[in-house]
Amino acid sequence: MLTAKDKVSDKVIGLEIGADDYVVKPFETIKLLARIKACLRRACPSIKEEKVSVGNIKIDYKKHIVTVSGNKVDLTPKEYDLLCFFIHHCGEAANRETIRRIVWKDSKIYSWSRVIDVHIQHLRHKIEKDPQIPSIS
Repeated sequence: MLTAKDKVSDKVIGLEIGADDYVVKPFETIKLLARIKACLRRACPSIKEEKVSVGNIKIDYKKHIVTVSGNKVDLTPKEYDLLCFFIHHCGEAANRETIRRIVWKDSKIYSWSRVIDVHIQHLRHKIEKDPQIPSIS
């Protein structure tokens, strides 16, 4: 978030509703660019390739484009982050707390919250033909 509101309560609310960072005006451009780059690094850490394919899903990390069976899929930033997480941790079991810590970072959502489940459900509806939504622990 880039805003003129500088109260602690404003920052907390901004981060709780999903902002990855909170920058208050006035700001230095070089600092803003550094924070943007940091957010992008956290979104898909350790991904060296520019493109990856898993089954019928293709991700172009450089362009932030996701296609399923050749069709472009529009994802929200959190859905994209979740997909990157699942691709990067393919074949690994992940509980809600691990997903919260890596994908939501400093956000104050709680591991018992259903926010993560809802985002996963929305992602699955966008990338799967017939998603069966199991409960995660």
